[in-house]
Amino acid sequence: MSEKLNFASLASLSQANNALATSFLGATQVYFDTIQNLAELNFGAVRQMLEDEAAGYKQLLGSTSVQQAVDIQTGLAHTLLKNGTAYAQAAYELTTTAAGELAPVMQSQYVEWQAAVEDGARQTAATLPFGKDLALAAIKQGGALTQSLQQVAAMPKAAAKSKK
Repeated sequence: MSEKLNFASLASLSQANNALATSFLGATQVYFDTIQNLAELNFGAVRQMLEDEAAGYKQLLGSTSVQQAVDIQTGLAHTLLKNGTAYAQAAYELTTTAAGELAPVMQSQYVEWQAAVEDGARQTAATLPFGKDLALAAIKQGGALTQSLQQVAAMPKAAAKSKK
């Protein structure tokens, strides 16, 4: 009978691991998409900055007075500041979106995996002649870890709400 219980717990752990692996593959896709979007944002920001600087320097070379040169430099600084702010906001939105997509996926998969581990540990503990207390303590520790993960997963949602 203990072999049946151990096999059943191994089968449930295997299914949970497969679900977790699928979840991690989905998370990897989100990571790569986010990195690609950030790279595109970086290249676009650098391109825009170089174009703005080139146009500003052309204007600066064509200036006929000190006041006109100062006005051109002020305009360049204003443009650079405006573009930097837009870049920072876009980068923040990309990373917040990625965190918002990842947190629920990881949380649900981890909770399912943790439940399977707890079930397997309980079944294994039931078949052990000794050491049941240690197995049950491990189950409780896993429950505490699950609660911690749920709190971490709630952080992007709280940040998004505070932004509004």
